[in-house]
Amino acid sequence: MAKKIRQRNETDDKYKWDLESMYPNEQKWESDLLAVKDKVRELAGYRGRTAADAKTLLRVLRLSDSINLTAENVVVYAMMRRDEDNRREKYQAMCDRAMSALAQLSAEIAFVEPELLSHDKEEIFGFIDDEPELETYRFYLDRAFREKDHVLSEKEERLMARFSELTRAPSDIFRMLNDADLKFGVITDENGEEAELTHGNYITFMQSKNREVRKQAYTHCYETYRSMINTIASAYNYSVKCDCTSAEIR
Repeated sequence: MAKKIRQRNETDDKYKWDLESMYPNEQKWESDLLAVKDKVRELAGYRGRTAADAKTLLRVLRLSDSINLTAENVVVYAMMRRDEDNRREKYQAMCDRAMSALAQLSAEIAFVEPELLSHDKEEIFGFIDDEPELETYRFYLDRAFREKDHVLSEKEERLMARFSELTRAPSDIFRMLNDADLKFGVITDENGEEAELTHGNYITFMQSKNREVRKQAYTHCYETYRSMINTIASAYNYSVKCDCTSAEIR
């Protein structure tokens, strides 16, 4: 009689993220996705006058903050839903929508930093004296000017933002391979029971007092990766090329 393979219970709530605390329903997620686009259109109205005066700069920075915070919630929720089970097409699609929207939004607000940095640092920091509430952004402003040499023109920053969706492809390919497609097989645990080896229980098995259990876990894990060595190497190769190309452009 075949042994029963022990698997973790995918329906056990104590092993799940409480994503409902972020979005009690996915209609609210859709609403936030639309809200971000509305805010971006509002911010676009400041193009050409980002740092016209202290109050305008404060409004731009606050609006930019609001966009980034809401967009981050939208993206993180979609990614975490997908990461619950990378094989679920619904959340793959939701994540793709979120990341595509983020790339488009980043392109739309790419004018902010180039316009800000077209002013003298002394002038911008003088605005803090005129508008004390800008003090909140002192660190951001200081960092922006320190990185000024690597900030491109608005047109170039817009292009970089649009291509960000493509440059993350190697990472996405590896994630789907690693978290959805690869199976690490079955090993025999300390109690003589067969158990499926997963990312989640690998460390537990590697901490076993039984040397044979540790050996099985290690061997099964890395033999599986070795079987895909050419695919993984190719994804890594293009990941490095994306980083190097981005660095060279900047």
